[in-house]
Parts: sequence; structure tokens; C-alpha cells
Amino acid sequence: MNSCDCNFLEPNGRIFSQLIQDMKFHFFEHRIQSAIVYSYISWDTYRVFSFEDPVSKAIPPPKSGKVRDNILDRKLIDLFTKNFDKWYSKNRKPTDGDFDLFHKSQVKLYFEKLKSRGVLKRKGTSRLGPFSYNLNDYYNSFAKPYNLLLWHHCLGGPTPPLTYPKDADLIKHLHPALDSIVFKRLNDVLEPMIGVPPAPIPKGGFTKLRSEKVYDMILAFYRTHFQKCDIPLIVLESFWPSSD
Repeated sequence: MNSCDCNFLEPNGRIFSQLIQDMKFHFFEHRIQSAIVYSYISWDTYRVFSFEDPVSKAIPPPKSGKVRDNILDRKLIDLFTKNFDKWYSKNRKPTDGDFDLFHKSQVKLYFEKLKSRGVLKRKGTSRLGPFSYNLNDYYNSFAKPYNLLLWHHCLGGPTPPLTYPKDADLIKHLHPALDSIVFKRLNDVLEPMIGVPPAPIPKGGFTKLRSEKVYDMILAFYRTHFQKCDIPLIVLESFWPSSD
């Protein structure tokens, strides 16, 4: 099988276990090859944020590059990769609960660090709307880029620090980046196979998943089904079109 054969837009006659086994192959053999931590996030994600100078409160033009420069700053990225490396060195076989507690602390820190740099999410959809200063207003808006940062660090590039199956005890707990492409495939492809999760899948982009509680419920539902087949949930990233 090669990356061009891995079409996950529909089951194509596969049952759930076959589909996610193919997704696992595609993710570990193809998807991670081009994932580089210092470019973990692209315009499609960081465009939802705005910039407000944390001291003067001045707002630069939308295309000033302030959001991009701050969210891709190497010192910021290194802080989170070092936090993870330190945590994993002390937690070689974490449970879901262990990892999720660490994850929550890092999403909160990610939000706080971006806020201190002036990178914020506006309320609603208007580019001129008021800023949100509360993580609970837009939990997945910050969880998604953090998830991308973490798995790019752990698994990205030709010589990743973590490999499967050597680090399966950690990899099986990683969170995928939940966004519009993943949401649509959960609804269209996976729900007919395994049923409806206890919280509705958002319609639209990743900022539509605002509640930490709903994020946790969706994650737990799909993680349970994937783990029954001994497949890490991070392979949901295979729903993204291949760049090969």
C-alpha cells in the first residue's frame, strides 16, 4: 500500500477495524514524514487568532505577521517540547488519566503564554469583535494547535524521538487535532460504524468546539473504540489529505 491508496473519505467496503488499521499504516508510514515541529501550525489554524499588544493594547493590521511570529516562536515551542520530554521521562507508562491531566495543564499554559504575547481569540466570527481572555470560552481553539505541536514533536520528521510500537504506551494517549475535516469524517464515516458520541460533533471549524467538557466527551468516546482495536486515536490525523 502507498499513500495514494489511503482514501479515508468513505469506508470503501472496510469495516471499522480494517479502516482504522489502514489509517494507522498511513499515519506512521506517510503522514508523519513531513511533520516538523517548528512549522507545526499553518495559516489555516493561526488565522483564527488576533493580536493585541499586551502593554499598549494597540492592534496592528491583520497581515502584520504578529500572530504567526509569536505562535511559531522557537522559544515558545521549545518550552512545550521540553515540558513534554521532562514529563515523559518520569511517566513512561501513563494511563489515559495521567496523560490527560498533563495535557490539560499544558493547554492552559499554552493559552496563558499566547495571551501574554498578545495572541488572542476574538469572540464570535467578526475580526473586530471583542477579545476572549478566558480559555473556557474557546477550549479547542488552543487545544488543537497544542495537539499539533505535541505530536509533531513526538512523531514528526524522518527521525522522530518517539516511534511506534516502541513508545506505544504513550502514543496511544495522544490527542488528535480536532477540526472541520476530522469533525466531518467522524460524522460521515465513523458514526455509521460505531454509533453517535454522547456529545454532538460540531458543524464547522475547530473554534466551534468551545467546551472543555464536550472536548473530553468526544475524545473519550472515540478513544475507547480505537483502543478496543489496539489503535491509537492519533491516527485520526490520517483524515487529512496526504501532502505526498
